[in-house]
Amino acid sequence: MNCPYCNQDHVWNVHLKSNSKELFKMCFECDSVWPPTIPVSANEGTNFEAYMAEIGAPPDWGNLQKLSPAF
Repeated sequence: MNCPYCNQDHVWNVHLKSNSKELFKMCFECDSVWPPTIPVSANEGTNFEAYMAEIGAPPDWGNLQKLSPAF
């Protein structure tokens, strides 16, 4: 599935290396994020920095791990 915002990269299933239970979907091209309960669409989602602030974690790119492309 390509990102509905930028259409330049896949949307990936991602988790935090420091907390493998923290799963979400993300586009690494435009930094869009969809929490697990939000459908991937151009009408939903947030950005990486805002999402990390929402869950109380620092916006550390090194803490991200791509799991698989989202479908």
